[in-house]
Amino acid sequence: MSKSAIITIGDELISGYRLDTNSKWLSKNLSDVNIQNLSVVSVGDDPNAIIEAIANECDKSPIRYIFITGGIGPTDDDCTYAAIKSFLKSDEYLDKDYLNELSIRFKYGQKISKKLLIKQAMKLRDVEYLPNLNGSALPMFFVRDKITFFVLPGVPSEIKDIYKNSILAKINKSKLSRDELTLKFAGISETVLHEKLESVLKNYLKTVKVSFLPNFRIINLRLINTSEDKNILKEIKDNILANLGDYCIGEGDITLENAVLKILISKGLTLSLAESCTGGYISKLITDCAGSSMVFKGSIVAYSNEVKAKELSISDDFFKNYGAVSFEVAEEMSKSIARKLNTDIGMSVTGISGPDGGTEDKPVGLVYISITYLNKSFTKKFNFRVNRDGHRLITASTALNMLRLMLLNKIDFSDKKK
Repeated sequence: MSKSAIITIGDELISGYRLDTNSKWLSKNLSDVNIQNLSVVSVGDDPNAIIEAIANECDKSPIRYIFITGGIGPTDDDCTYAAIKSFLKSDEYLDKDYLNELSIRFKYGQKISKKLLIKQAMKLRDVEYLPNLNGSALPMFFVRDKITFFVLPGVPSEIKDIYKNSILAKINKSKLSRDELTLKFAGISETVLHEKLESVLKNYLKTVKVSFLPNFRIINLRLINTSEDKNILKEIKDNILANLGDYCIGEGDITLENAVLKILISKGLTLSLAESCTGGYISKLITDCAGSSMVFKGSIVAYSNEVKAKELSISDDFFKNYGAVSFEVAEEMSKSIARKLNTDIGMSVTGISGPDGGTEDKPVGLVYISITYLNKSFTKKFNFRVNRDGHRLITASTALNMLRLMLLNKIDFSDKKK
């Protein structure tokens, strides 16, 4: 796997006035083509500091690529051009054709002085310039001491287009072999996953770099093969699926909602939702996925008891006897939405996200999730003790994972424990 370094330029970055999103985006996308980024360095608008940062990164073996972002515009605080000129000891020239192009481009739009246009059209002789379809600062490409340099503008949207339209071709993706794998897990904590994988991974730790990347919704297990044996990752994947297949939702960029949608489509099953504490968030996640209209008929956000009663036909007796956040009401909600929207599956959630509204019997964090499938219902109680936003995220993910397991026949509908 090739190694890279990223240098971000700008006083606004090191002073904290602007967040560096470019290095994060570049690191992720470089990883997708088997380039591991080893470092990110932020430097102010100072040519000497920029040159020093470049020299330091060049000394780090085995760096093959250096990406420099920011500071190639025409204003006085754009110092990267001067730093690169000094670093390469290169002559410069005025690209009259590009100056003419810039003059025409800015004639009818944003007014820029001739002095700034001339500065932007100055070029270095030892550099290849790449196109920038969305800006005036042209990216630089050159190779020095076996290290490939890409000097890019600082605007995130421009970087993304330049990367996709020019840089990928320069990297020559076809020559790079895939030796990285990301598996995604749901319904299991990072600690438990780590414990269960310990015996599977222990024989590979000398040749495979392992990273656990958890969030509220899923856990990403990232495996990077550092050996020449290209069969190792497949071997590990097969072992993991044999031991933890129920928890693994897929690999690569797949999301939990995409995994659920894929199964629904393959089985030809339709889905409807009745949401209370999640406020429509599960519906949003599903409809964010292309193809959701094939299986998702709709949802009702029944936040109040009045809406639960009117739209889902939940009787007053249920509220009086059990309360809105209860096993019984959740189950009745999933049954009702399946009937009302005429779907194979109805799923419901009702809970207390807080920070207020909890009692000793029903504390903040309590939630019930229910699934009705072909007139059979499965309802489960959870308690997620996190803040309001976290409660919504975890509840939505837990519900989707419950649905995934049901679709894989991993749920026992005869289990009626409350």
